[in-house]
Amino acid sequence: MKSYWEKRKKVTLLLLGFFMLGGLSKQQSAFAAPPAGRDHSGQSLETDAELQQECQNLSSLGAGIDGDGFTLLNWNIKKGEIENWDADLMSLGGDIDLVLIQEATDEMAATRFVQMDGHWSFSQGYSTNRVVSGVATISAVQPIEQCRLLTVEPWLRTPKATMATRFSIQERDETLLVINTHMVNFTIGHSAFREQLAEVEILLAEHDGPVIFSGDFNTWRPARYQILLQMTARFGLTPITFERDNRARFFGSPVDHVFIAGLSVEEAETIEVETSDHNPMSLRFTL
Repeated sequence: MKSYWEKRKKVTLLLLGFFMLGGLSKQQSAFAAPPAGRDHSGQSLETDAELQQECQNLSSLGAGIDGDGFTLLNWNIKKGEIENWDADLMSLGGDIDLVLIQEATDEMAATRFVQMDGHWSFSQGYSTNRVVSGVATISAVQPIEQCRLLTVEPWLRTPKATMATRFSIQERDETLLVINTHMVNFTIGHSAFREQLAEVEILLAEHDGPVIFSGDFNTWRPARYQILLQMTARFGLTPITFERDNRARFFGSPVDHVFIAGLSVEEAETIEVETSDHNPMSLRFTL
């Protein structure tokens, strides 16, 4: 683990030095921009970002999320590059209601784990001739709506994806919004980071009900985490803390987070693995 992060630190420093000579480019628009919304304070959510969003309504075939108790696993799986990742996913996520994966690949949809557990919601990000990766939300029940968001990394021009899914809740009129994200990484300043968050703000402003906002936020700079805290606080979202915190760290800061609103945390743990450069976060919630 340490050797990986040391290598990544050196790469980041080299990239920072190299790209300081170049300029930033705007996000590339892939989908129609949604209308501007407002946060809980009533403040208008204005941004220069080219918001990229594609939403799809689905017919709910299941009974919905059980508000008396449901589980979530969040894991950046490193594109399944390390041997036995699938065995760990089966072991850790086999009985989980919501599995949120960053750096998932489209080929994972055909794995035994996904076929057993239920619905696959995938938002494509980076792709080559050999692999198509992004974020995936695997759920025991089918969502009633899913939205794919896309942001282009300003320097490397690699897309970063977000998947938002909305679920019905058993015996309740309100719905659960689950946002699974992989935030931009290499940037000068914080404008691209703010712009990607602005996409999520639109979804939060339009939702009335409990929320889970989870993923790899690439908060290796303290200023990034402060921006994230300010944004989530505007919508009543609070960060989950872990008594024994084994989350992946870069420059000493954790990069994986879970924020919630309208939910109670019954259990929260991080699990050490050798099949990714990130450790999974496992949680149990009630309404």
